[in-house]
Amino acid sequence: MAAKNPALLVIGLAILLSAGGLYLWRVASENTQLRLQNSEAVNAVDKLRKATDELTKNLAETRLNLDDKKHYISDIDAKLLKASGDLEASATELRNCLDNEKIIKENTEKQKTELEEKEAQLKTLTEEKKKIETSLGEFKKICNLPDLNETIKKVCSGQS
Repeated sequence: MAAKNPALLVIGLAILLSAGGLYLWRVASENTQLRLQNSEAVNAVDKLRKATDELTKNLAETRLNLDDKKHYISDIDAKLLKASGDLEASATELRNCLDNEKIIKENTEKQKTELEEKEAQLKTLTEEKKKIETSLGEFKKICNLPDLNETIKKVCSGQS
């Protein structure tokens, strides 16, 4: 039978060769597409790695900046606490000064009152002295006594 239809055999082989060629062409096309997709995937992975590296670097910088800000805030808090303490100390000192001023004013008022009382006593004593001097002068006139000071000097010195 093979000898009778060699054309059929050639046509069958041609169909097999065509099918094989078509299959190879499809595999080669798919291989080329897969290689393109692979290179695109590699490029995408490289871009992703670069982006990840950049993000990691930015994250590290952000952390450093955050640490700097935290340190700055801590310094400001410390200064604020110190200033608050100084302010409280100043307020306490001011309260003490105001209390002392109040005490001094009270003492000043007491001393003014005492001074006024002493001035009144001095005035009264001065008036009494004048009355006594007046009475002494009248007594001398009545008794015709020489000046009392001279008499006292004579008595003290031993002269008569």
